[in-house]
Amino acid sequence: MNATEQRLVRKINRLFLPFLYLIQYFQFSDRTTINSAVALGFYEDTRITQSQLGWLGAIVFAGHLAFQIPNTYLLHKIPISKYFGVTIVLWGLAESLLVLTSRFEVMMVLRLLLGLTEAPASPILLLLISMLYRRSEQVFLTGTMMFSNAVAGILNGIIAYGIRRMAGLAGLAAWRWQVGQTIFFEPEKSRCMLLYGSFTILIGVLAFLFLPDTAYSRWFRLTEEEREITDERIRDNAGVESHKVKLSHIKEALGESRFYCYALIAFMVMTQNGCMVTFSTQIVITMGYSSDTALLISSCQGIVWLMYIIGGVWLSRKIGLSHVGALSCLSCMLSALLLLLIPEGPVKLTGIFLFSVSTTAIMLMTCISNDVAGFTKKTVYMAMFVTMVSLGNFIGPLMMVESEAPRFVSAMVAYALFQGFSAVLFEYSRWSMARMNRFKLDQLLKQDDPRCSEIDVDPQSNREKLDLTDREDGRFLYRL
Repeated sequence: MNATEQRLVRKINRLFLPFLYLIQYFQFSDRTTINSAVALGFYEDTRITQSQLGWLGAIVFAGHLAFQIPNTYLLHKIPISKYFGVTIVLWGLAESLLVLTSRFEVMMVLRLLLGLTEAPASPILLLLISMLYRRSEQVFLTGTMMFSNAVAGILNGIIAYGIRRMAGLAGLAAWRWQVGQTIFFEPEKSRCMLLYGSFTILIGVLAFLFLPDTAYSRWFRLTEEEREITDERIRDNAGVESHKVKLSHIKEALGESRFYCYALIAFMVMTQNGCMVTFSTQIVITMGYSSDTALLISSCQGIVWLMYIIGGVWLSRKIGLSHVGALSCLSCMLSALLLLLIPEGPVKLTGIFLFSVSTTAIMLMTCISNDVAGFTKKTVYMAMFVTMVSLGNFIGPLMMVESEAPRFVSAMVAYALFQGFSAVLFEYSRWSMARMNRFKLDQLLKQDDPRCSEIDVDPQSNREKLDLTDREDGRFLYRL
């Protein structure tokens, strides 16, 4: 990378990374609020049961699931920054109301609205990463998305530990202060919470005005030399924004076995994640730990996630994305088995700490951003990914049947089987892409082969403008 490109990347980082980190942090914090609320008097204050808590954790992802098709359509019709900014503002408004109620039915409606307005976040962030960065840079960027989740896990556990001392302050249960802190809203009794409440909406307004949503965004103030480098970077990452929905791209995506492998992986690994983000604090408490200790353990989980993320990103450069994804699935499988088999007590914490879906998600998201080309095709893959993640997170908490507490045998067995099968699918996907690479290289040497009719092997100078899919572009090779 020459000095000019380094300067260009610094411009991109300065303008885009603050949005990436802050939005990801807030989104993860929203999902873990219910989990830590268990240690802050949530059950006692609301009279909500464990089964109802599972539904409150799951319903957010029902909103994610329901909005994926509209989101895919709207991404083609509205400039990304404008669309994303509006959804973030609505997301902040929807969640701000949660602290005002104790009724299960009202909470369900608000959590559903939160899911609907949050739904575009992950697909848009992944799409922007694939448009702004080289494929070799994307695994690090995707990793830093999960890094934000780990930081949120560390900070939220510590913050919740402190908020537990606020029980009864201004007549509020501790969980209401915790939810208020996370969603940045409180009634008139707490002006500081109202001040925090402006942050989510402020981020939405800033995204509407300033989020760079193309590689040629005016906010980058590109020089002529930087524009030429941008052309070359787009050729490398095959990320071209298009406002035309291409049916050929959709047909191609739906005809690939890889599409269904990624869909199954996203669904299966996220069932266990849905359980852990909703019930991990409760599981720790059943091991004999106090509520205070359980909250601090949740912060320790965030530290372990950081170690997994850093190690996974580093290892992916050595052995490849799919191999690391498979190893991460096997680690989560072992986590479920340990939670099932080890007797209640401190040793069982091993099962908690071995679980980290972040590395699996990073590898899967990077496989999509690296190895799927064509704007419509990539949008379909990302919509599929978020849809299946949402479905997995929706079903996962509901698998924790209250009558099976504290071991939850059927759920843990299912999670372990899902993780093991996901590891196999990662390896199969890698094999299929390696086979396609060999085929393309053969066609470049044998361009008269009739099997080559669907592949463009012409080294056109304007490939970055053509919005070709990875199969249409004969010079696109998959990064294994």
